[in-house]
Amino acid sequence: MVRAPMRFGSALLAAALLLATPAFVSGQATLPEEFVAEQAKIGEEIEALKLEDAEVYLYNLAPEGIAGAGQEDFHGFPVLAKAKVPLEDARQLRSALASSARDSIGMMVEGSTFRPREALRIKTKTRTVDFIIWFEGYRVWARGQTRAEFLISSTGAFTFRKIREKLKLPKLEPLEAVE
Repeated sequence: MVRAPMRFGSALLAAALLLATPAFVSGQATLPEEFVAEQAKIGEEIEALKLEDAEVYLYNLAPEGIAGAGQEDFHGFPVLAKAKVPLEDARQLRSALASSARDSIGMMVEGSTFRPREALRIKTKTRTVDFIIWFEGYRVWARGQTRAEFLISSTGAFTFRKIREKLKLPKLEPLEAVE
């Protein structure tokens, strides 16, 4: 599988350095304004995606080395299952992902391979936007958007799980249980 190298901006680096300081851990520091503004823009871009007349799909993905992975591939990751998402649920997923971007505190799992568990595809007549999501690692790869990668919080994970269950997609086992 070929994956593009990821680059992080100065705002992300500043946020990562801040997280390591004792002041942030004790709750006495705040995130850099540049990082907060950038995350807010990402959330706005996600919320601006038009869902009317769009086909929206939710995918369960298998990180590398997971037994039982499907034959279909989504940006280099095996697909375990996928479902077409009704409009109202698509709106909830879009909102949950946007909130997760806005709520990010700049945290990510360091030194770990990107191991997404789910993806969201929004396909219109003129454009396809794919979000490859790893809530546990606080990162998203985006294709068809301005940014190729951005950080998230886990706040949207509950909404994604609830809609996965509603669509009867298989439950995603914790990575520790399948490694």
